[in-house]
Parts: sequence; structure tokens; C-alpha cells
Amino acid sequence: LDVSRVMPTKSVLSVDEVDGPKRFELAYNVTLCSSIFSRTRVITFYPRYQIVNLLSGGLVVAQECALRSETHIPSQSWVPFHWENSSFPSKIRLKFDEQENTHENKWSSGCIYLDKIGITALRMPLTNKSKPLIIQAETRLATKRQDCAIMVVIWSSIEKSNPLYLMKNNSPFTVLCFQPTNNTQQDATLESRELSELFGKFFNFDCGQGMKFVDNDDSDSKEFIWTVSPGESIGFGWDDPEVAHALRWTCSNASNFLLHGENHSVSDIEVDTIGHISTVKLQQGDYSGRSSGMEQRVTCEIKADKSTKVILFDLKQTNLNESGVSESPSSGDTEVAAVSFQVHIPGLTISMIDNVSDSRPGREILLVSSDGWSIFFSQTREAYHEFEFKLSTFQIDNFIHAAEHPVLVSQFRTNDFVLITR
Repeated sequence: LDVSRVMPTKSVLSVDEVDGPKRFELAYNVTLCSSIFSRTRVITFYPRYQIVNLLSGGLVVAQECALRSETHIPSQSWVPFHWENSSFPSKIRLKFDEQENTHENKWSSGCIYLDKIGITALRMPLTNKSKPLIIQAETRLATKRQDCAIMVVIWSSIEKSNPLYLMKNNSPFTVLCFQPTNNTQQDATLESRELSELFGKFFNFDCGQGMKFVDNDDSDSKEFIWTVSPGESIGFGWDDPEVAHALRWTCSNASNFLLHGENHSVSDIEVDTIGHISTVKLQQGDYSGRSSGMEQRVTCEIKADKSTKVILFDLKQTNLNESGVSESPSSGDTEVAAVSFQVHIPGLTISMIDNVSDSRPGREILLVSSDGWSIFFSQTREAYHEFEFKLSTFQIDNFIHAAEHPVLVSQFRTNDFVLITR
């Protein structure tokens, strides 16, 4: 470790176990003591990872491929985390603490990477077949005051408190959907026989029945079918956040198409693309409110409501021409706004004047001068944001008489720009 320089920000180091597979991830910083001990350097060590459990119950985490080495986290508390095996992936699986219920809980299907900053929603499986709990996990950089370098915060996704994902069904049909796994993604479309086996058994059930499992005979994995009744809104989480964030969906009244092998009975939607739309066509007579000369389709559209991505299912009508071919409606109401603006300021100067004494005129003690301000912001139709800030010159002059540092801040080279991009 290089401790010759003061480093108030945290640096990271790894320590491997002697004659063992474990790896301990640490963070440290180097600071100076205050007052008369200012020549003394203090080297402080922290755990690199802290996992915070904000759920109402206990949580169990373990490194992927090392699930027998469990770490228990009580409710409303945190624990440091280290890797059980340095050769295994740097990600963890979660499950609920079995001590708080009579059922044996299972590990989550997906994992959370501790080395990737971001937030995700994860479905937690329950063996008692009750409605699954959706949790949100955010991996963030710790602040200067927190005793770690990376903090992983886990809390329950509440539908009324801006969840990450929300499925809302405004159509008169029950919608069924699932996240395609690696096996189902190998083919662009599934055969009609496979789709009928996957969805067919769920067309005749009462509304409000909730979610259901579909077992795969050839593997231990399970496809999780989400059922959204008409007028229902439910929180959504991924089975596996590492797989493409897409949904394959259909609706109950598309069963005639489904069982006869029609391609437009099942559709895919990219959930992380704001404004993306997919459609499922309904057979004639599927909807009792169908008027003559109109074709009925159920659409799935991704919208944004504050920080929530809303997966909205709705019924759309399309006019039919004389030959019975549908005429596409105007897409003006489905466009996602793309916004951009740019601001240029030639120069900005701030002067600080000392007017404490009324007997003498005020004197300038500080001058902040800057030139060449440029601010640019844009939002694309895919909801990506770009922010750019440029500043050509910046200087702070100290006009106090006999000051030790007449120039407090100045640019290093006059030809460089200060550029901050996010």
C-alpha cells in the first residue's frame, strides 16, 4: 500500500486467504489527524461491500456457485460481505430467512452483480405458491461518511411508492406473460405447440387468481407466468435480471389463434425501451363489444410515470377498408417526445465587496471570473439522457492586501476546456 500521500477518498484492495479459496475485499483511505497531531497519518480500513436489508423480514445471501455458505441479514440491518471463492462469479443470490416461516424458501432465479452500479427489480420465489414478493436492489457507491466502498440496498417494491416496474391492464381480457429464458431465446419464435402447452392451460380460470408456475419436464427450471386481470395493476420483477429485459405475452381471448398456430397470437415487448409497442390480434368475435368495420387488437406499450416504467396493456380499434384490410391508425399519440436544449453564456463574473465600515468606501476582496459557458441537455425517444457542460476559463482572484495567495484558483492550461459529461 502506498500511504505516503493523503487519500481522503477510498481505494480498494483484495486479500486472498492463505491456502484457501476465500477473498476479502477491503477499502481504505489515508487522512491526517487534526490539531497538534497534523503530521500523523491515519490509515482506516473498511469492508468493500455492505448489504443493507430494509425488508420486514430476515434475508439470506450467498455467492453464486457457493450457496451453502450463507450470510444472514436481520431486518433493518446491514452486514459486510466477502467472497467465499475468488474463482466464482462476483454476484449473489437471495432468499428469505426460513426461520420466519414454516416453508422452505428457495433461492432467487436471478443474481445481483456487486460490481455493477445500478438498480433492478427481482422476483423472489415462495414455495407456498402465495403471491411472490418483488424486491428492488440498488448497488451504489458509498458516501464519504459510510464505512464501506459499495453499498447494496434491498427493499420491498411497493406499488403505490413508485416501483421500478408496474404492469397495468386496461383491456377487458386477462393478460398472460413471462420473461423468455436463455432456452426460449434461442429461437426468435416458439412453435405453436410449445406455446399452447405453455399458455393453453391458463385460459380457463377465474380472474384474480394471481401468478402460476409452469414446470419444464426437461429441466429443473420453471417458467413463471404472470396473469394480470382486467383493471388490475401489479408490481413486476425479473426472474433473471441478466437475461434480456423482454416479455412474451398474450391474452386469454387470443386462444383461438394460439391453438391454431397463428403468429400474431403471441408478441414480445422490450420493457426498457420507452415507447416500444407490441400487438396481439384478436379473432373475430373474441370481444362482444366489437363493432362492424373495426378490428380489435390488444397492445402493450412501455410508458414512463416518474421513475416507474409502466407496462400498459390496452384495447385498440383499427378501421377496416372495403377489402377487409386494416388501416393503421395515426401514430401521433404514441410518439415519445425527444427534447434537447443548449445554453451559451459568454462570461460570468462575481465580485465580493467589503462594506463593513461606513466611514470608508467598500473594497473588492474577491473576484470570480469565468468565460465560455456551454450547457447541453438532450432526451432521446428511447428515454436516454445526455448532459454536457463546458467551461473555457475559470479563475478566483484574492484582492486582500499582502495575501499569500493572490490567485486562489486558476486553470492549468489556457487552451484546455473543463468538460463534464454524463
